[in-house]
Amino acid sequence: MRILSLVVAGLILLVQLHPGSASFYRQHLCSKLDGHCAIDCLTFEEKIGGCRADLTPLCCRKRKKH
Repeated sequence: MRILSLVVAGLILLVQLHPGSASFYRQHLCSKLDGHCAIDCLTFEEKIGGCRADLTPLCCRKRKKH
């Protein structure tokens, strides 16, 4: 019975850590696209995705002039 409770506790910890690793991947992808994480994008920037769910929801980069 103890082993089962330890396994369940371990699974709960793994589930809580999984969304955190996704934000690191989004930040890496944002920096790879020459962008940065910001709460609001500036007028000369475009939104290219999400950085995090809570603190900095937008990934911004400068708009390209054609």
